[in-house]
Amino acid sequence: MPDMTDRLVAGYEIQSEFGRDALGAYYRARHTETGKLAIFRGFERPKNLPTAKWQRAAKHLASLVGKQKSIQNHPGVQNVLSYGQDGDLFFVFFEYFEGRSLRDILRKEGAKNLDWVIDTFTQVANTLDHAAEHGVFHSDLNHYNIWINNADLTVRILNFGLGRARSKRSSPYLAPEQLEGSSGDWRADAYSMGVLIYQCLSGKRPFEATDEDELRDAIANKTPAPLYTQHKSVQDVIAKLLRKDPDRRYASCIEALNDLREGNSPVDVGEVPDKPANMTGVFMLTSSFKKIPSSFTRSFKRRTDALDVEMQGALDEMQAQFRQKKQSEKAQEGKSKYKRHLWKLIPLFLFVWIIVHAVQLPSRYRFAQVVKIEGTAEAVRGNATETLSVGQWLDGREVKAVRTSENSTLSADRLVKWCLKPKWLDFACEKHPVVLHLDGFVEKNPDIVANIG
Repeated sequence: MPDMTDRLVAGYEIQSEFGRDALGAYYRARHTETGKLAIFRGFERPKNLPTAKWQRAAKHLASLVGKQKSIQNHPGVQNVLSYGQDGDLFFVFFEYFEGRSLRDILRKEGAKNLDWVIDTFTQVANTLDHAAEHGVFHSDLNHYNIWINNADLTVRILNFGLGRARSKRSSPYLAPEQLEGSSGDWRADAYSMGVLIYQCLSGKRPFEATDEDELRDAIANKTPAPLYTQHKSVQDVIAKLLRKDPDRRYASCIEALNDLREGNSPVDVGEVPDKPANMTGVFMLTSSFKKIPSSFTRSFKRRTDALDVEMQGALDEMQAQFRQKKQSEKAQEGKSKYKRHLWKLIPLFLFVWIIVHAVQLPSRYRFAQVVKIEGTAEAVRGNATETLSVGQWLDGREVKAVRTSENSTLSADRLVKWCLKPKWLDFACEKHPVVLHLDGFVEKNPDIVANIG
């Protein structure tokens, strides 16, 4: 659907995109007369779709939205404000509330604890059971469609039935019977709720695959590994929710949540899950005792189940420490890498330093070397006076004055340009013939640099 911003639909001004989910974009809207806010979702007629087919599609969408409107007296259902057609656009305006989707919560906060899951999904289960009693099924329950209100932390379920308007071939929340073409009823919703509970407790879905066919095969034929970080009763509840046969799942969603809250293991848990690679020894040992129905083996099984949970917790901690160590080593390796290459910058620093000093020194520092003295000559450095001799350097930064006695002469060479340290880099200085002659008693003040220059 193209961008709907700034359009006027059924008395509502479409303001800005509010978010996206499996059905596409949805927008924040404001009623032009009442100022009431709403959530707008639109379905535009595809190009080249015949009018008759579009009318049938719009009628089907209207029936789906109408079903959600029929159950919106429940606090867990997002209210439908209005819906209908506007030319080639089918629109729905939903109740507006500030909240976060379950997807955003899991992305930012990660896996949740059991108490949070029980509190949240008790509301989800009550809403799904209420809808099922009225013959309404969601059929596309996923982490996009569950929102938690920021104001009072109540749960809203969005888009009841609208999932039937899209292809769900690659959805990891799909029940096995929906792969065979069934639109799904309350039992498919129970399966999807089981997937979401598994994801909230572990941080990942029971089946994940990048290839669409591989995902469908896993949903239809494979059994997810149990969550060994959770109690055995929690594993059993999830296993029953995820049964392949819909008739062998829970009779209602709230029944599953009651078992979670009370710590009860349901009857007819279902398929034996795939053996986890990191629990091979204990898992295989306890599984083999299932064929020996005795009080001893049942007691041993309970103890090893507790050991499984403890071992999995220890393994998770070890994996976390390993990841932390790897990150630390990677960071340290990065620092060492920079240090190893730092010496390559030394020639560049030297080159820059030479250029800067070569440009600045001629105007800052000047030097002269005494090449001839007839009689006596003195240099004044601060408050001290010293007798000069042939070959001595006169530093423009230190010498404040030069004196000669009567009938005395001093001659010096000027060394100015490109002169860095003339005492040991004589070749780097630009030399000139005698330019300074002091005859008799002469005082040059305040700076010999100016006199020499």
